[in-house]
Amino acid sequence: MNQSRKGNWAAFCAAAVFLSVLAWASTLAVMVTQPALAASRLPAVDAISQSPSSDSSGPIMAQPLEGQIVPMMIDVVGELVEPLAEGQYLVVAVRPLPQRNDQAWWIQSSPIFNDDRLRWQSSPTYIGRTSDGGLGYPFMVCSVITKFPFERGQQLVDVPAGPRSCVTVIRQ
Repeated sequence: MNQSRKGNWAAFCAAAVFLSVLAWASTLAVMVTQPALAASRLPAVDAISQSPSSDSSGPIMAQPLEGQIVPMMIDVVGELVEPLAEGQYLVVAVRPLPQRNDQAWWIQSSPIFNDDRLRWQSSPTYIGRTSDGGLGYPFMVCSVITKFPFERGQQLVDVPAGPRSCVTVIRQ
């Protein structure tokens, strides 16, 4: 009888582990294949600072696309409606979502402009850390026209003020 209980207990533990792994894998699959559904399961946070609106006068981001699954290092590519005026700067900032007080907007590499001074690229742009890989975490990427020359690696509490374009991406 004792041997039978041990066998039942082992089967029960194996089933519990299997179901836990299955639940984790299905949650990860939803986050990767259906980012909008995954985002709807995240806790509510301050909508103004989490989702900075895009402005029609701001930069236009061509890459990455909203909801795109991206690796840790990407190129952010875009275009301006008109060239930057004297004293204006274009910055790219990234922040993990959902926002928590211990997280920051990270200023990325300064965009390089083409000859027309309208098309630009920021490379490399980092989406999280190595340890974030494979978890399907969402990140917000914003390009912003500012009046201050931020530098790569600076951390900010809020996205810089100014006309902007933002997308949410999912880390691969």
